[in-house]
Amino acid sequence: MMTPRHSLSADEPTLAAGDVLARKYRLLEPLGEGNMATVWVALNIALETRVAVKILRAGLSGDPRLVARFRQEAKATAAIAHKNVVQVYDYGITNSGAPFIIMELLEGETLAERLRRRGHLPPAEAVRTLLRAMKGVTVAHSKGVVHRDLKPDNIFLAREDNGTEQGSYSFSVKIISTAAHRTTRTLLLLPRSTQT
Repeated sequence: MMTPRHSLSADEPTLAAGDVLARKYRLLEPLGEGNMATVWVALNIALETRVAVKILRAGLSGDPRLVARFRQEAKATAAIAHKNVVQVYDYGITNSGAPFIIMELLEGETLAERLRRRGHLPPAEAVRTLLRAMKGVTVAHSKGVVHRDLKPDNIFLAREDNGTEQGSYSFSVKIISTAAHRTTRTLLLLPRSTQT
């Protein structure tokens, strides 16, 4: 059986489930794509753990400013190291020259998805959610990082490891798609699980 290829445009190299990046990360399935990047679920081969991989579009990899901005995003996010900010584990370059970021794989939903599904949050849940998000933002600001695109689509309500239902109050809030304060407005794709 042939593995389907996933490509953003005809002029870009394709990626497929099973491809290995940097001899460490095996691509498992695409999560989605945006204007700047694709995000995949991948397996850290040595540790046998699932991660998210954000790969800069190959067509953008020739622009040194975009590559530098993408790398700065990885460095800035990794430096924050807070439970309310998505964790960055690694950075590398594909064989075709596209940079990639290895991140924590989140399972759950964005605040925007929850609001669409439920219509609104009860006041107590809204306050808890925003306080958790602000903790991540406060730590980011203390490290000189400004998010620049904070909105419900970039606030992720991650399920806890204990499998707590996403509708309950036991979830962690993760700020995603951070960017250094000197960059322009950034449209970055969030990693999210496709598991139910």
